[in-house]
Amino acid sequence: QTVLSGGPAAQSAPAVDFDGDQFFVVWQDARNDLLEGSDSDIYATRVSIQGEVIDPDGIAVASTPSPEMVPDVAFDGSHHVVAWFEDRHTNTIGDGDIRGARVGADGMLLDGPASAGGFAISTNAQTKDHPRVSRFDPGVLVVWELPDYSGLSGIFGAAFISSLMLQIS
Repeated sequence: QTVLSGGPAAQSAPAVDFDGDQFFVVWQDARNDLLEGSDSDIYATRVSIQGEVIDPDGIAVASTPSPEMVPDVAFDGSHHVVAWFEDRHTNTIGDGDIRGARVGADGMLLDGPASAGGFAISTNAQTKDHPRVSRFDPGVLVVWELPDYSGLSGIFGAAFISSLMLQIS
C-alpha cells in the first residue's frame, strides 16, 4: 500500500490511467480550501510501475476560484486527458461546466496553467455532472450526465482528437 496523496484536507474521487510506462492518478483535492467545504481543485501524480510516487506534492491540473470536482482521466496515445465538473454556484447542484486539460507524460500541463482551468467541454446552462473519459484511436470521448431534476435528462458527450484538440460532437 502506497500513499499517493496525503494531508490535512480531504482528497477524494480518484481516477487512474496507464500510458504504457507509468500510471497517472487524478483526484479532487481540498488543500487550497480556505473556507472549508466551498472549494476543491484537481490534482494528479505520476506513479511508476514499481509503485514510486513521482510527484509527491501532486501536480495542480485545475485550481480556479470555482470548485473543481469528480475528475476522470484517459490516455489518448500521446497525453493524459483529464475531465472534471466545475461548479459555478455551490448552492445549486450541477450548475456548472464540464472542463478538461491535457497533461504530458512528463507531468506538464498543455492547456495553460492550472489557474486557467483548462479548456471548455460543455458550458451551456443545462445542469450536468459526473464526466467520464475513454480512449478511442486517435482521441478520447468525454461523456457526462444531465440529471432528471434539470428538466432535460440524459447522457451527453463530445469526442476529441486530443493531440490536435479538434472536437467531434
